[in-house]
Amino acid sequence: MKISYIKNININGLRFPKILTNYNNKNYIFGSLNYNNDKFKIKYLINMYEFDDEFNIVENSVNIINLKFIDKNYFSDINISSWIRDVGFIDEKIYLLIELKYNENENLSSKFYKLTTLNFINFEIYTKYNLGETDLLWLDYNNNIFKSSITKTDIFKWGQYEFNFIINNKNINPIFDKFIENNKLQGQIIHNIYSLYEEDFDRVIYSIRHKTLKYFEYKIYTAITADYKYFLHSEEINIEHKPEIIDWLCYPFRFKFNEEYYLICNNNDFGKNTYPSLFKIIED
Repeated sequence: MKISYIKNININGLRFPKILTNYNNKNYIFGSLNYNNDKFKIKYLINMYEFDDEFNIVENSVNIINLKFIDKNYFSDINISSWIRDVGFIDEKIYLLIELKYNENENLSSKFYKLTTLNFINFEIYTKYNLGETDLLWLDYNNNIFKSSITKTDIFKWGQYEFNFIINNKNINPIFDKFIENNKLQGQIIHNIYSLYEEDFDRVIYSIRHKTLKYFEYKIYTAITADYKYFLHSEEINIEHKPEIIDWLCYPFRFKFNEEYYLICNNNDFGKNTYPSLFKIIED
């Protein structure tokens, strides 16, 4: 895959950005923003904005997704954050795949839900996922679960998290032909899966958090698969016209807009104090 830089989206600190286009003639960007501005413990909540055909944010369009119907302390408890893992359409409704993250004295736990809505105000719980305590859910695709499992927690806050899928109700440790190395302090995240219509394969977009001499950083990749167990033709995504200020990318999300395909990503500091970056896909 080859992508070309277009612009940064003017929302500083929006993390794990996701895009939904052409719903009731409007386009939306979702992601988590710092809610409390407490330097000792940061609380993130999912926000949504509208954007126009030039990817400019519509003035006064921001809304915080209200999940008090799941947890009554959603806004008041500093230990609860929310993250959006996927967005799309199901049964003629919008779905949001969300994570509620609980942080009690640095002991992290998560609950995962697929929610449906017609208006972003009234939500229904479509699926509540029953996963292990160390599982991080990224995608629910074709009734298969694509997740990572935390295997070490004594290095970096997030530890080491490695792919562990549930395919046809069976646990699978997927095998990639390149780049994925377990027990190497990697953090492995899967972001998109989509069909290659002229072939009997799906393409996946994934990222790996690598240990560097100074800290950690991500790289983003693609691969193809026929069975979600074996992944072939793995390659790092080729980035053209990347501004010098951007060192690396993370948390990519692929979407279609006006008959063209794009990636939106965070960069450098995991998106904490930077702007999401927009790229056009010029070779898929």
